Amino acid sequence: TDGASTAMNAKCTKREGRHRKRAKPIVLLFILLLSLPLAGAFDPQKTDGGDSKSCDEPAANMPTNKEEWPELAGKTGEEAKAAILKDDSKLQVDVFPEGSMATMDYRLDRVRIFVDEAGKVARAPRKG
Repeated sequence: TDGASTAMNAKCTKREGRHRKRAKPIVLLFILLLSLPLAGAFDPQKTDGGDSKSCDEPAANMPTNKEEWPELAGKTGEEAKAAILKDDSKLQVDVFPEGSMATMDYRLDRVRIFVDEAGKVARAPRKG
């Protein structure tokens, strides 16, 4: 019986090996078929109809890549905050008196505006 069971194990091992070899192409084919509809979704040449803006023009609701707002120096803190949020509404914008203590961590989603005693922006607001 020992020889028969060895032969049986050898057959099972061969079958399992063949099965594994067939499974890989089937899995890859399945993944490929699932990804085909997604390929059209990321077509850069595809247009969505009547949009006449070029790709080079920033959309009104898209955040800008500005890091600093020197043009806001001298404005009131609230005017500066509104202007920054207009550029990128996802930013956390806070107004502090000049000389206030603040954490030193650097965060690109935050802008701190420091104002003088009159409430005017004392230095150019920047991300961080």
